[in-house]
Amino acid sequence: MKRKWLLGVGIFQIGLLIVVVSIIADYVGFGGPYIMYGPKQIIGTVVGAVIVVIGLVVALKAK
Repeated sequence: MKRKWLLGVGIFQIGLLIVVVSIIADYVGFGGPYIMYGPKQIIGTVVGAVIVVIGLVVALKAK
């Protein structure tokens, strides 16, 4: 039970990290030469958000 909750929290954190990195990519030098929210950032944000939701579902089902 606790393992599944920890797994959910870990998945949630990874997804949150992907979202944050995708959003601030241009400002930290991962993005393109222009400060603009591009297609790769949109994909990263959406994928990260989906991972966040999966992590929440796993963690909440374990409780």
